[in-house]
Amino acid sequence: MRIIFALLAFSLFSSVSYSQYNESYRSVYHFAPKKGGIGDPCGLIYNKGKFNLFWWGRAYTEDFTTYNETASRAVVGDDNSFMYYTGSCVVDKNNTASFGKDKVIAVYTMANKKNKIQSQGLSVEGDDGLMHYYEGNPVLDINYEDFRDPTVFWYEPEQKWVMVIALPIERKIRFYSSADLKQWDWMSDFGQLGSCENIWECPDIYELPLDGDSSNRKWVLMTSVGPNKGQYFIGTFNGKSFELDEDCREFLLEGKGLKGDVFADFDANDYGDWKYKGEAFWMSPRRNNTSAHLGSGMASSYGGGDRMKGTLLSPEFVISSTAINFLIAGGNHPGKTCIDLLVNDSVVRTATGGNSSYLKWNGWNVSDYIGSKARIRINDDYDGEDFGFISVDHIMFSDELMTNNMEHALWVDEGSDFYAARAFKDYDGTLDETVWMGWMNNWDYARGEIPASRGFGFWSIPRTISLKTYPDGVRMVQKPFDKLKKLRTNKKEYSGVVRKGSMAIPSFVPEQNVYEMDVTFTLTEPDVIGLNLCTGDGRSLPVRYDSRVSLLTVDRTSCTSEDIPRFSRKMNGHIPLADGKLRLHIFVDKSSVEIFAGDGKLVFSLLTFPGDNQTGVELYSENGNTAKVSLKAWNIKSVWNKQ
Repeated sequence: MRIIFALLAFSLFSSVSYSQYNESYRSVYHFAPKKGGIGDPCGLIYNKGKFNLFWWGRAYTEDFTTYNETASRAVVGDDNSFMYYTGSCVVDKNNTASFGKDKVIAVYTMANKKNKIQSQGLSVEGDDGLMHYYEGNPVLDINYEDFRDPTVFWYEPEQKWVMVIALPIERKIRFYSSADLKQWDWMSDFGQLGSCENIWECPDIYELPLDGDSSNRKWVLMTSVGPNKGQYFIGTFNGKSFELDEDCREFLLEGKGLKGDVFADFDANDYGDWKYKGEAFWMSPRRNNTSAHLGSGMASSYGGGDRMKGTLLSPEFVISSTAINFLIAGGNHPGKTCIDLLVNDSVVRTATGGNSSYLKWNGWNVSDYIGSKARIRINDDYDGEDFGFISVDHIMFSDELMTNNMEHALWVDEGSDFYAARAFKDYDGTLDETVWMGWMNNWDYARGEIPASRGFGFWSIPRTISLKTYPDGVRMVQKPFDKLKKLRTNKKEYSGVVRKGSMAIPSFVPEQNVYEMDVTFTLTEPDVIGLNLCTGDGRSLPVRYDSRVSLLTVDRTSCTSEDIPRFSRKMNGHIPLADGKLRLHIFVDKSSVEIFAGDGKLVFSLLTFPGDNQTGVELYSENGNTAKVSLKAWNIKSVWNKQ
């Protein structure tokens, strides 16, 4: 996301009192400036044995257990004609730009204060450690208002610089090349796939090993999707363009790899055994842009005029799976624009499109109806003009419930607060893994709504990222950076059977919400099990797993002690048990929670603002005596030098 700071007027570092480290919601082991806010990572590099962190300030760390902040402003020397947005940093080892060998150079977006045009500029590291504005700026200007957030890297096979930059409105990523960082040539565009409802920005690209084999690597292109998400694409980069792997393309366009049996994909020229009435759905499925639905068609009442009405009724079937999933868009008019599950001609489940024109995953837990005869009805009985339609695609029977209410894409994080992630570019060539960090906040409430003096957020814990092959395809895996273990102290352990309802953990009673917890549940029967975090004063943050439909839910609706607009929400992700086990690796730090489920294929990152008395942790089981738990927990030491 763009960072709107006037750099010369925004001082991040002044005298810092010890009391600031004891603020109610100040992170203890997540990185944030000594004073003021922080936004997107603007340049992450590994150079001379240190991880360099740039935002509109600068810091170093060797292992993320201590930090050294060195600059009050990252950029100096401009004429104050621009606002400065997200960018990246490079190390010019070959002196291609003629600023000096091994100079650190920042490449970032300059937004003209008068005409709003966004162009790209440079700043060069001086002997004072600051980034000095290049008098030849801008170095790339296409006379366009939405053109931002460059990531630049050295492409060794062709001895050139490559820029990856967003065209947010078009939902595209553009590739440029340069020999000297000053003159840039367009190479290609990529986009309009995956999630396209919201703007694309803050792209990044890197090679990741597949299945732990460093000799077998694939390129991953990541783009942030406003206001708070990130999606990724897997493919190849040939120095000029990014091309999707065939499996990734088939997943995005056809749903290849989705677990379950397709009941209706609406790809034929007619509705087959489905019966239609009225005019709303015409006589055949709709064709649209191929990225708007899976396959070649969908059932939709869009385009015929909001006043047209009609229904589609499926043939009868016997419910044999625990979940029914579908893509849905359209109006939020219960009973009017909806999809219904009928058992004995009665509606037992229903869903609407939520006033969205973009198809999103939704579904029903139907485990209580196994063996029942049923039909599915798609209904448009609404004649108003506000989203007076419904679209449905790819109805599937599965044992994994997909209710994240997001578009069909490869998502980085199912939580609400992980954005603009960037990977450290390794200029030493010595890192054996790729590490990234993201901004823990959300533009839905980042402009002063959250109850913290440091309301503009902080960064996530550092994570390693790699690729792993699963039955549904190749996916990104995230794991906590291993050296964070050095911050552990006061280890506690617990094992036993989880009783019905909520139960405290006798051996782990944290005094504050600053801890790491590694929990493994072993289920002997289907159940809803999990944890209650941040309990107290009648509030908590439930983390629930329903093994019947492989659904993990983080419920933030009753945890925060403050009333924050657009903050209350549930977050869902699906993950199957592994040999009957579910592992949750959890990091809690005052106002943040990060959950790595399983082997890190599913991650939730979120903010929460519990009251002073909300420090409890509980185990939970809906049925009781169906799950064993093995738990390890640690207090975490502070990364801040308080002297």
